[in-house]
Amino acid sequence: MPDNVQERLVALRDLVHRAPSPSGWKAICDLLTRWPAEDDLAVGLDYAEANLDDRWPDELREPDPRWWKRFTTSREEPRLRLVRALLLSPRHLHDGLDRLLGAELLHRIHHIGWRRSRVAPTSAQQTREDLLTLLRSPKLANLGSLSMGGLNPSLATMLLITDDHHLPGLHTLNLRGCGLTPPLTMALARGPRRLRHLDLTFNELEAADLRMLLRAPWRDSLVILDLASNALGDGGVQQLGELPWAHLAELRLESNNVRVTGAEALARSPHLGGLKSLNLSRNNLFVRGSVALARSTTLTGLTGLALADIWSRPDQVVGYARQFCDAMSLPRLKRLNLGQNPLGDEGAAVVARSPWLERLEVLQLAYSGLGDEGARALARSPHVGGLKRLDLRHNAITDEGAEALATSEAFERMQGLRLRSNPIRAAGGGALARSRWVDPQERVAWSRLPWVARRLKAEEGGDSG
Repeated sequence: MPDNVQERLVALRDLVHRAPSPSGWKAICDLLTRWPAEDDLAVGLDYAEANLDDRWPDELREPDPRWWKRFTTSREEPRLRLVRALLLSPRHLHDGLDRLLGAELLHRIHHIGWRRSRVAPTSAQQTREDLLTLLRSPKLANLGSLSMGGLNPSLATMLLITDDHHLPGLHTLNLRGCGLTPPLTMALARGPRRLRHLDLTFNELEAADLRMLLRAPWRDSLVILDLASNALGDGGVQQLGELPWAHLAELRLESNNVRVTGAEALARSPHLGGLKSLNLSRNNLFVRGSVALARSTTLTGLTGLALADIWSRPDQVVGYARQFCDAMSLPRLKRLNLGQNPLGDEGAAVVARSPWLERLEVLQLAYSGLGDEGARALARSPHVGGLKRLDLRHNAITDEGAEALATSEAFERMQGLRLRSNPIRAAGGGALARSRWVDPQERVAWSRLPWVARRLKAEEGGDSG
């Protein structure tokens, strides 16, 4: 722990201005917990609050357990002014409910989530009453995000049929893995009217369920719709393409048993011109489905397209890649994920020769069976100058391919070359540790590998000699 206020503020500034992460938030909490209250703690809290609000997602800013314990035992805890999220379990909720309802803390809460926890049948009614009491508090006027993933479906239903005016600012709703029963589906269809982000991942939704949901009032305001890992099939996807969407910008449909018919329906939909991001990974689109998307004349707003694991036949995949690359005409595409398709070196070379690659900023080819020839094709491509990130993790690239990429003169804007989990040894690892193209965190990781560190040290000794 730094010895004086100035040193503590320097340490706090360093933590606050790092990239937001759960571990970073924990480090901030640790520093502030050990900061003596009598030693200008208020100065540290003022600084942290002003800078966290500008840069850190609300969902990360949950109470440190030590702060929460002091709060629930009726002691003052000034550090709670930094909290913007509550992640509750039945016990935490029940123990802290009375204090929460009387505290100013609720005015600052923007996100409430639910920790997965086994609720005994005898306490289910109490948990329901506690949650309803909390969500009906007028102090939650600033609540924007509610995550009910893992809640019992009947309890989630009860919460959704709570009068909408109790949560006037709610814009994000997560029902991930709730198991949408008919009553819950009906409650959601009548649910919050101003939703911008809805997550229905892992709910075994079928086309018939979707038909009811798409009549909901929130469809006109929705910006992000996550339907990954359901069972929509082509019928459900066709429904999505047949309806007008005023603001929809991101649609996630991976792992939904979508086939060629569904992909073609999306590709010709006149209602999805505003879509910016589309994820159809882990569906059986084959070449016809992927080509239809690539040459779509209506999905012209797409800047991100994810098609990982859609071509399952290694003996045909190079031909698939060639047809897809020849068809690609999406004018605004910046991010493309073709990972987990068995492209191999020949398929990578097809991608590397494609002129549209010049428009991309992000290309993901992880788990694609690339070796050194594929790496060299990308490193020498005349079309990769605009790439900022290139993901080649989990392939078969060795030192030779790693050195070609690390020293490539074709890259101009690259700042996120990623090659972890390849059979790269000291020579390639050393080249990556020195390369300005490599992702900064990965560059540090390469330099810390013992065999790479020894090589770098030996090279420094040779240079100094």
